[in-house]
Amino acid sequence: MTNNMESLQAEFPFEQLGWKITHTFESNRRFFAYIAPFVDARAIQDRFDEVFGIDKWQVSYEKWGEKATKCTISVFLNERWISKEDGSEESDYNAVKGGFSNSLKRAAVLWGVGRYLYNIKPHKVELTTHSKGKNDIYVSYQKKGYYFTPPTMLQQKNKQGCSQKEISNAQPSLGLLIRDMQQLVKPLGITSRDVLLAYNHNHNAQARTFEDTTTGGLQDIITRLQWIHEAINISHGNEKQLSRWLSPYISGDITSFREWLLHDHTEAIHQLIEQLKKQQSA
Repeated sequence: MTNNMESLQAEFPFEQLGWKITHTFESNRRFFAYIAPFVDARAIQDRFDEVFGIDKWQVSYEKWGEKATKCTISVFLNERWISKEDGSEESDYNAVKGGFSNSLKRAAVLWGVGRYLYNIKPHKVELTTHSKGKNDIYVSYQKKGYYFTPPTMLQQKNKQGCSQKEISNAQPSLGLLIRDMQQLVKPLGITSRDVLLAYNHNHNAQARTFEDTTTGGLQDIITRLQWIHEAINISHGNEKQLSRWLSPYISGDITSFREWLLHDHTEAIHQLIEQLKKQQSA
C-alpha cells in the first residue's frame, strides 16, 4: 500500500497541469488574475490506471443533495475493495459535467492524487486578449477569452523534481494563518462561520472547520481581510459607510464586511480602494 500511495501522490509533469482563475481585479487599467493549478479528470483516470491497472479500480457517482454530485473511487487491494468518496456542487458552466468532474477531483485527493497542488500558493498574472509568447495559455472566464503567461516558479520546481515537502515548507503553516486570520476578523465583527462560508463559496469547497481549509485558500481570505483594513485606514470609514461606497461598483447592494470576502467583488474592492487613495491625495 505504501508504494501505491507514493505513486498516487507523485507530482504531475508541469505540461499536464491546467490553470483556473480564482479571482480577478483591475489596476491602472490592466486586468489581473490569481490562478491556481489543477489536474483534469483524464489525468486522474490515467494515474489510477498506471498504479492499479484498468481492472483494479472503479468509480461511481450519485446525486448528493439538490445540486451536488458525490463521487466514490474504489480500488482492489489485499483481496478486498476499499472506497473513498467526496462530493462537489455542480458548476455554473456545465452542471452535469462539472459536477462529475469536480467530485472526481475531490475524491481523488482523498487518495493523494494531486493533493500537493493544494499547498501551492495562487499566482498573480496579467490577463490579455492576445498572446504574448508561445508559452502563453488560453483560458475562458466569465464567457470571455484571455491569455496569460504561466508561472515559471512552479515549472522550475517540477523540472527539478521538487518534493511535496519542499513545496509545503515554502508556505506558512495552517495554524499560523488561522491565528493571523483571527486577529484580522476580530475588530471587523466577522465570525468564523462567515469566513468558512466565504471560503467555501470562493473555492467551491465544503470546509466545516479551518482545519479543512488549505493554506492557499486561507491566504486568499487573509488578503481580502487586509483590503478591508486598508480601506478603513485610508478613509476612516465604518462598515456601513464603506459598504455603501462599494455598492455602486457592483450589481446589487453590499451591507456588511463579510460580503467583502467573496471573490465576486474583488474587482469592485480594488476600484474603491484606488478611488479612496485618489481622494486622500487630492
